[in-house]
Amino acid sequence: MKQKMRILDSQLLIKQWNRCKGRTNVPVMNVHAKAWALQLIEVYRSNAIVTLVAIEFLVGFTSRGELLKAEAFLSCFECIDLQHIPKEDWQDTFRLARRIPRVGKRRQLGDCLIRAIANRLRREVITGDAGFPG
Repeated sequence: MKQKMRILDSQLLIKQWNRCKGRTNVPVMNVHAKAWALQLIEVYRSNAIVTLVAIEFLVGFTSRGELLKAEAFLSCFECIDLQHIPKEDWQDTFRLARRIPRVGKRRQLGDCLIRAIANRLRREVITGDAGFPG
């Protein structure tokens, strides 16, 4: 059976950034940020993300310098949804938001929307978040 193409979740990007940044004793340069992204892409054999993943990654930065490095990191990924969210994605997001998970955890808007976009594009979402909608 053919494996579905993969979309990386923001949780993976954030974890990679924090892990790599924590291991370096030198100021982070764009070349470092891109190398970290390429490592992640190699591990998961995908550079695909959706726009919301890029936004969720960027909102965690609090300085202009860090934000510029984060943008260099993101430049290695492809936003496959092309910033387009049709009505059907919103309808699927509502459907996912109405599902109560077995673990009793609250649903997250971003996760439901990422899943809805992935469903439309027939992609698998790769995440380390156990509460991510299935």
